[in-house]
Amino acid sequence: MSLRASAEPAWILHRRPLRETSLILDVLTRHYGRISLVSRGGRQARAGGVLQPFRPLKLDFVQKSELGTLSRFEPDGSAPQLSGTRLWCGFYVNELILRLAAHNDNQASVLFDAYLEVFERLPEQDPAPLLRQFEYRLLSHLGYALQEDVLSQAAAFRWDPSRGLVAASSGVPAAALQALLEGASDARINPCRSLLGEMLRSQLGPKPLQSATMLRELTSLQGARAAGSGATG
Repeated sequence: MSLRASAEPAWILHRRPLRETSLILDVLTRHYGRISLVSRGGRQARAGGVLQPFRPLKLDFVQKSELGTLSRFEPDGSAPQLSGTRLWCGFYVNELILRLAAHNDNQASVLFDAYLEVFERLPEQDPAPLLRQFEYRLLSHLGYALQEDVLSQAAAFRWDPSRGLVAASSGVPAAALQALLEGASDARINPCRSLLGEMLRSQLGPKPLQSATMLRELTSLQGARAAGSGATG
């Protein structure tokens, strides 16, 4: 494998130190999917400030093995302003890709566009439906798209790992799943959370997502604070 890319649109998913001044970067690119790059001197002042998650970038790199070499980088627009729960939503999206996306996937432009859409909308919109739509688009990219013709066969469904969608009286409403397949990213698809969670767990295995655990804790804490405020108001 030999690849030379110039001004490639990219987002850093994760970074870790290498020796005293360098970094290993896990990166999502538009045309090559998830790749890993060495940034020599990447921990130094300017580079360290730019080579961060949640910043759109353009990268020049050479890849002759699984671990490539970053040769040049520059910002590609402004970074989304994320904090609190929204920041952890960003970590959740990154962790999903790190756990599930294949390296060097030249069919990943659809996934890149889904990722870009999340971070364009996340600072202002309700995070929950944005995450549900991203989860589904990632699963579809991995080959687990739901079949629309099945949705007319029942009013509600659950996910069975061996059979796929199966009718269930207390499952996810067919209307919510239809909205999900149509690309909705609003409250109509929030009921799909449990089904998408089952689909993801069948791919992730027993190891939990650290970011999902943190999101649950934050949500629980915010709920407790709201209840306390209401009790004293």
